[in-house]
Amino acid sequence: MRKFKSFLAAATLVLLTSCSGDSTFNSDIFCYFAYNTSIHNTGWLWAAVQPASYGQFVFVSAPVKAGVRYVVAQNSSGSTDEVPITTAAETRLNYSLGANNGLIIGRTTDGQLVAFDRQCPNCSREKNLYRYSLTFNAVGQTVHCSTCKRDYDLNNLGYSTSGGRKLDQYIVSYNGAMLIVHNKQ
Repeated sequence: MRKFKSFLAAATLVLLTSCSGDSTFNSDIFCYFAYNTSIHNTGWLWAAVQPASYGQFVFVSAPVKAGVRYVVAQNSSGSTDEVPITTAAETRLNYSLGANNGLIIGRTTDGQLVAFDRQCPNCSREKNLYRYSLTFNAVGQTVHCSTCKRDYDLNNLGYSTSGGRKLDQYIVSYNGAMLIVHNKQ
C-alpha cells in the first residue's frame, strides 16, 4: 500500500507540474498513460524518453493478452518490445491511449519530449476512419498516412508537410522515473 501511495503521489506531482495553457496540446480525444521507467528501465520506450535521445520516436500501444496488460513499443526500424504491466500499482491504472490505443512518443531533434496520437487527424475527422494508418518514414522523423498520403513532421510539432490538420498532441511529462501522457480533460 505504501508503494502505491508513493506511486500515486509521484504521478499527481508530474501531472500538476505539466499543465500548461499552450494551445499546442490540441487533442480533444481522451488520453491517459502512465509508465514507470524506474521499474521498466530497458526497451524502446525507455530509450526514446531519455534526455539524450534526440530525434527518436516510438509507437506505443497497451493491449491486454490473457488478462495481462502489456506496453508495446515499436521503433522506426520496426523492432518491437513488449513489457508486461504486473505490479500492483500499475495494474490499478486504467489506460486510454487516444483514438485507437496508439501513441507516438519521443524527443525532437532539439530535445523536447512530445506525445502524439497515432491516428491520422485528417482521415479521422474528414473520412471518419479510425485505424492505424500512420507508419514511420525511412528515417523515423516523420510519419505517413497511407490513406490521405500526408506526411507529418514529428520534430515540428506534428505539422503536415502538405497541409491540413497537425497531429493531435498530448501533454507529456517525464521526471526521470514516471512518464505520463494525458490531455486537458
